Amino acid sequence: MKKKGILWVLLSVLLIVSLSGCKGGGIVGKSAECKSLINKFEKSCNEVDIQAILDCIDPKISDPIKAIVSIGGMVTDNVDEYLGDILEQFGSSISEITGGSGGSAKDIVASMKLTPKKYMLDKKDGSVKCKAEFEVNGMKTTKMLKISVVKKNDEWYISGISVIAE
Repeated sequence: MKKKGILWVLLSVLLIVSLSGCKGGGIVGKSAECKSLINKFEKSCNEVDIQAILDCIDPKISDPIKAIVSIGGMVTDNVDEYLGDILEQFGSSISEITGGSGGSAKDIVASMKLTPKKYMLDKKDGSVKCKAEFEVNGMKTTKMLKISVVKKNDEWYISGISVIAE
């Protein structure tokens, strides 16, 4: 009888933990939501879809850029410039990310692969440590990035990207 009681307690705890994680309240839910955001950002970068990239970014940062794009229209010749502007809003630059080895922003983001390694999340913000692999001038490069995230209106957004020591 005592074993049955312990089993019910363990099953109840497991159920509560799994439900809180699925709703985004626990670390499992937040990690899954942030992983989905990182995947969406990577796909948008690979497709060099400026609008989709901006949709992944904190509206406080992306809205002014979206306004400029909507007024002037998307000029495909300026993709490197748009990507550079986005990175500058994060306090980073293509040069910082590539270690000064050159390459166009468009080519770099089109080849980028992000692999989340560690999630450090609170209810409304946090960061994801990611391994970033990309090609610069035909050479594969790997950097560790800290991708800062913020939650607004039940959605996670990227609020910063910086290179960190490996």
